[in-house]
Amino acid sequence: MANPINWLTPVRPFPNESLASFLGRFARENYVDSRRALLQELELSHAIRVAAADLPRLGQLLGVTSDELKQIAPSDSPSIPALRRSLTRTRFDAVCPQCLQPESVFA
Repeated sequence: MANPINWLTPVRPFPNESLASFLGRFARENYVDSRRALLQELELSHAIRVAAADLPRLGQLLGVTSDELKQIAPSDSPSIPALRRSLTRTRFDAVCPQCLQPESVFA
């Protein structure tokens, strides 16, 4: 199993945050260029859709549980509609104008 890394800033997923958003925020808060660069450094596929089989290893490397990652990963039967696998963009990350508002936890 992979050993956890001592990151500069521990980061936890927000409720209703997507996996792509969490990985991007994790990368920014730990001075990694991008979500893709983070996954590449961890020697994982840097596609927008992280494979379900990679979630336990990813969780261990990032210091979060695989259950936390499964809750925010795209799925065919997600807890919130925005996480539906069929709605996941495959080429670029989506940007939500509401999430960028100053009072948002994502800003």
